[in-house]
Amino acid sequence: MAFQSAPDVAEAVIKCVTDGQSMANVINFAKPGGYNSADIAALAGAVDGVVGAAYLALMHNTVVYGETLVRGLEFENDITAVSSGAAGNGTGGAVTLPSNVSFVVTLRSGFTGRSARGRLYLMPMSSSSLVTANNVTTTFALAAVNMLGDMKAAGLAVGWTMCILSRFKSKAKRAVATYFVVNTIEARNTQTDSQRGRLPKGH
Repeated sequence: MAFQSAPDVAEAVIKCVTDGQSMANVINFAKPGGYNSADIAALAGAVDGVVGAAYLALMHNTVVYGETLVRGLEFENDITAVSSGAAGNGTGGAVTLPSNVSFVVTLRSGFTGRSARGRLYLMPMSSSSLVTANNVTTTFALAAVNMLGDMKAAGLAVGWTMCILSRFKSKAKRAVATYFVVNTIEARNTQTDSQRGRLPKGH
């Protein structure tokens, strides 16, 4: 696929390994006016810090967090930085849930349309996070929302705004990607979820 520029935007890739397989969460941030190497490094450190402070507690202890890679998206050959100060295992005990079972947190921009909203599927979690077979506890759901809120605040503290990156419009690829600022982070319910479309509606 041909390169598509996303001016003023960088992606933070939270890299983990579970069951010998690589997994990643990708969260986008914008810095109006452009970014430099110091900005990219600062964002990597900010995201890594929140992973250590709040995200590892939401992961099962068989999940190993390795590093956060941040890379600029404006140019095909862009700036990157890595931070791994919080590298280590998740802290959730009990039994790990299947890798395809997750909990989803929604990101809202206040605008309509699929391209203006996003989701983050959490890394594999512990059975201790559940209150029923298919629902997490309200405490876990709130902790997931707060973790992303902390990440948004940490990015803002170093000059970056969490955003939703839109590369397509009406199924057609945009000439240049655009973004929508995240203004609401929420868990719409406590159901466990998957990226597979066969699960119940409501997310």
